[in-house]
Amino acid sequence: MERQQNPTAIEETCNDSDNDTTCTCPDDAAHGDAYQRRKKRLGARTGVVTLQVAAERSILKENVITCSYGTENNTNSGTPVATLTSDNNTLTVECGFEGQLQPSPESPLTALLCDAEDCTAVVNVTDVLLNFDETWLAVDKETGAAKLVVPKGGFPEKNKTIMLGCSLKNTPSGSRKDPDTTTVEKTHF
Repeated sequence: MERQQNPTAIEETCNDSDNDTTCTCPDDAAHGDAYQRRKKRLGARTGVVTLQVAAERSILKENVITCSYGTENNTNSGTPVATLTSDNNTLTVECGFEGQLQPSPESPLTALLCDAEDCTAVVNVTDVLLNFDETWLAVDKETGAAKLVVPKGGFPEKNKTIMLGCSLKNTPSGSRKDPDTTTVEKTHF
């Protein structure tokens, strides 16, 4: 059976023997039953399977946001939201090797200021966190992850919402399907 695959996505579930290749889909996988029916019709040694796997969603866990760049799973309604308080004062944004800080990779001290509807105005973090000190934000030069730690006296008097996040770096032509896909995260103070 000739197969095209992404080695990191499918290789773990395919086994090659002398004359046969067997691929197993998890029970909850989409179209798993259809695959088994098609395999029976075509015989054990022949078959063509089209498998579409959506990219992971951007996730927030313990105030660490890990960005993902799939268009299907990352919509504004699914944007992770982190709320920072004096007791929960740290946020880490991980863009991965494919991403970069947004809105400006050259100046990680910027964010998008949000109102009830949109996040469009680019502002300096110092406009939101008036006592902001550059030591509050550390950017790992190797991974690009940004960690913001706001001390107890550093929060604004009124609640504010800003958007921090990642955008996909420019990639060589043909290496990605959706080079302009972006994922951003809202942070409430």
